[in-house]
Amino acid sequence: MEEIESGPLGSAVTSHPGVIELRQRIADEMKLKAADIARYDRMLLSLNPLDNSFTRTLKREAIGHRVTREPVKIGVELTSDEMDFYNDVIELTKVVSNGSMEIR
Repeated sequence: MEEIESGPLGSAVTSHPGVIELRQRIADEMKLKAADIARYDRMLLSLNPLDNSFTRTLKREAIGHRVTREPVKIGVELTSDEMDFYNDVIELTKVVSNGSMEIR
């Protein structure tokens, strides 16, 4: 909770009635049922401004320093059977995407 309070939205989050209730239950050492935990989890997620904006990985990166990745091209040698399979899949994908064939 200290980490939440010290964040940029700390006062807005900690003044939420659900957060106040949760803090009181924790302070009173009240045992939480599974349904309570799920409800508090949903409530805390709804208070996270990044929840609907980023994937889980990007959330982690957005809070700290964002990692810049550089792609590396790696050559792969395929056997003739693998190359035939690859080409068949590519061809089938082209046919299906053009609407010439329907897969069921």
